[in-house]
Order: sequence, then C-alpha cells, then structure tokens
Amino acid sequence: MGLIEGSKNKYYLYRDNDEKVVSVLPLSPNVNNVGNLTGAYFSGAEKNMTDDELMHFKSVHNLYYEQELGSQMNIFDL
Repeated sequence: MGLIEGSKNKYYLYRDNDEKVVSVLPLSPNVNNVGNLTGAYFSGAEKNMTDDELMHFKSVHNLYYEQELGSQMNIFDL
C-alpha cells in the first residue's frame, strides 16, 4: 500500500471530549504514519508506528476511534 492508497484509509483518534488529536495514515501493512495534530503527544508533527505501537499509544493516552466516542463509561454512570 502506498501513500495514495493509504490516504483513502486515513482516520483520526479523539479525546473523550470529541477533540480530534491524532491522524493515522496507514502506509503499508503494520506501518502507520501518525500525525500529532495538537502537539501534545510527541515532539514533531508526525512519526511512524507499527500497529502494536499505535494500539499501545492509543491505550496509554486514552484515545478513541470515532465510532467509540460516547461509548465509554465513567464513575458518574454507575
């Protein structure tokens, strides 16, 4: 998959307040270009990550796919 094909599959990760903070552009199997839209997560505008690194990054920073927004529970929902 090249840049042109990957751009069709570009997606974003969001904070729990619906703020778009990271863009993800799949470059090839197991290689993703991750764009730092807010500058909050790493130095520089972008970096490449494997699928495993991306999932770890998503988990550590409590980021969500668009379809996951609003599906998380908090202590006030209990």
